[in-house]
Amino acid sequence: MTLAREAGLNVGAFFIVCYPGETNETVLDTLRFAPSLPLDCLSASLPYPLPNTALHERVTERINKSWRRPESGFLEHICIFDADFSETKRKFAIIKGQITFLLNKKLGKRACVAARPFELATDFNSHV
Repeated sequence: MTLAREAGLNVGAFFIVCYPGETNETVLDTLRFAPSLPLDCLSASLPYPLPNTALHERVTERINKSWRRPESGFLEHICIFDADFSETKRKFAIIKGQITFLLNKKLGKRACVAARPFELATDFNSHV
């Protein structure tokens, strides 16, 4: 990342949250790690078991809808299989990650003043 930034490139990352087999804690680990990176942009999505992929093979018995391309992208993420997390929790994870990333990006080193209380208040080990 450092070399890319030194070369004048913007750096971004894409994370998939609520993958089959994840736990509340592993999702929260990702949501803590991703915003800590020196990124210019961050994106999070749900796992999509597209045909001929390992994920599709893994959840074939749980598929309940056909995949379609989201029209707007933000919060239009759809889960096409019976997931391990509720729809509310999956969408909340995406929002939580984006808000934490934006707090870190806007506030820099001072982000812990707002980001840490936000993180504690929204951790879903005991919520959602």
